Formats: sequence, structure tokens, C-alpha cells
Amino acid sequence: MPAITKRAAVEQMIDGAMRAHDGQQYAAAVTLAAAAGGAMPQPAEKALLDITRDAFAGYAATKEIVSQLNRERDWLKHDNLEHPDQMDIDRGSSLIYIIRAMSRFHAVYGREQETPAMAEFFAIARAFGPDD
Repeated sequence: MPAITKRAAVEQMIDGAMRAHDGQQYAAAVTLAAAAGGAMPQPAEKALLDITRDAFAGYAATKEIVSQLNRERDWLKHDNLEHPDQMDIDRGSSLIYIIRAMSRFHAVYGREQETPAMAEFFAIARAFGPDD
């Protein structure tokens, strides 16, 4: 079996998340996008998750902010009695996790390194509205 670089694995996870999203498999999309985000090193510049977390600083403890930002991911990843039996994981949630992963990809590897599928998905996502 040929070896794979971490970056190539991240690209595969983001690609899989985008395909799952397009197939309305939002839980799978969130899982793959969150895994991709977690597989990348800490970027030198802030990515979307960092910017969002920092925007809420002062309103709540950092741990609570991060917990809310990762709510769907944590529910999918952990079997915890504190989590509800059901969770709404919709198109918007899926989209946010994918954009977060892509934002981190851009911060780590550079926007010019995004795949054509990422560029196309991002262009479509920018047109996403509340009625979509």
C-alpha cells in the first residue's frame, strides 16, 4: 500500500466531506470535515474557528465557546451521557464545518493549494442563503 502525506489525507477528508454534503449525508460531512481540521497543524495565521472563538471572547469562558462551536462534532465523536439522544445536523451545520476545514487548509497550506473541488465548493457556498 503506498504511503500518503498528511496533506493528501486532509484533501481526501475534505473532498469526502463535500461529497457527503452534496449527498445530504450531513453527519458524515461534519465528521470528515472536523477530522480534516483536526489533522492539520496549527496555522501561523488564524483560521475561521480561531476568529469565531475570539469574536466571542468576553461573553463566555473559552472552554464553553469552543464546546458550542464543536457541538455537532463532539456529539458525533463521543458517547457521553450529557449529550442528547438526537441532534439536528443540517445543511447549514455541514457547510460551516466544511468551510472551517477549508479555512484551516488555506491558513496552513495556502489558498493557492486548494483543489479544484474545494474552489468550486467554496464558490457555491458563498451563494448559500438562508432559504437554500
